[in-house]
Amino acid sequence: MAEEVLIPFFRKERIDHIDYLFITHGDFDHDGAKDSLMRNFDVIHCIDSHVDFPIKIGGLTFTSYNIYGGNEENDLSLVLSVSLMGKKWLFTGDAPKKVEKNIIKDHPEIDCDILKLGHHGSNTSTCPEWLDVLTPETVIVSCGRNNKYGHPHKEVIQECEKRGIEIRRTDQEGTITYRSFSFIGV
Repeated sequence: MAEEVLIPFFRKERIDHIDYLFITHGDFDHDGAKDSLMRNFDVIHCIDSHVDFPIKIGGLTFTSYNIYGGNEENDLSLVLSVSLMGKKWLFTGDAPKKVEKNIIKDHPEIDCDILKLGHHGSNTSTCPEWLDVLTPETVIVSCGRNNKYGHPHKEVIQECEKRGIEIRRTDQEGTITYRSFSFIGV
C-alpha cells in the first residue's frame, strides 16, 4: 500500500514529512504501511492508542471515542472524530458493532457529515442504530475491487441507501480525496 499508493501520492503532492501518522489498530491492512512511511518520510508522531487523545493540530482537534478495549484487535480500533472543511468527519477503523453501540450509549450527541464505514463495509460493523444516531450525508467505503471478503456487504449498503446516504467506494472510484481552497484578499 505504501509503495504503490501512499508514497507516490505524497510525492506527487510534494509532501516530504508527516507530522502525525494515525494507525487505527494493529491489523496489517491498517498498519502495514507504517514502516515504509517512516523510512521514506520524516514522521514526527505515530499515534495508535486512544490514551493519546484529544490531539490538537493547528485549529483541528481529533477525538477518539473508542475507550472500551476488548479481546480482538478490531475491538481496539480508534474511532476518530474531527471537524474539517466545514464538515464533521468520523473515521472508524475496523471497530465492530459492539463498539459502535457503546459509543452511542455513552455519546448520544455524536454525529457526523462524512463517515468512513467500519471494517471496509463489512457486516461486522455499521449497525442500523449507528447510522440513525450519526446521520451522515456521505459514507466512504475503503475496499479493494473484487476482494475475497465480499466487502462492502450488501446489507450495509442497503442500510445506507434506505437512509438516502451518498455512498462513495474506493473499489469503484479509486482514491477518494476532498480538497478545500481558501483565497485571502481576492
